[in-house]
Amino acid sequence: MSGFISFKKLPQKVLIVEDEIITRTSLVQILDSYFATIHCADDGDTGLDMYYRIKPDIIFSDIVMPSMNGIEMLRHIKECEDNTPLIIIFSAFDTTINDRDLEEIGVFRKMIKPFNMKALENLIEEIKQYFMP
Repeated sequence: MSGFISFKKLPQKVLIVEDEIITRTSLVQILDSYFATIHCADDGDTGLDMYYRIKPDIIFSDIVMPSMNGIEMLRHIKECEDNTPLIIIFSAFDTTINDRDLEEIGVFRKMIKPFNMKALENLIEEIKQYFMP
């Protein structure tokens, strides 16, 4: 019997919007084990443009970024789209955004950077359950 384990990557398209290259690269490396298609943007303006081009199923977005922050980007998406993606936001510090604002834009989960690997693994399990038929 072989010790080989086969595992199919999830079909959902992911968009990561993060201005810090080290965080963005690390997140891509982690999520690449689980998702077949991952796209990246380095600010909210680029993230919004990419959203309309690729229509991702899941968005991982930083809150504090140059040009357009993550909350503004997500509000634009929410205002213009009927079917908004699953949204995970994160920040290096606990921001003053309140729960009502998070609910208004449809945030699935808020995380603090740096990422705790166990918390990220748990989040991925929650995402799998969310998309299971």
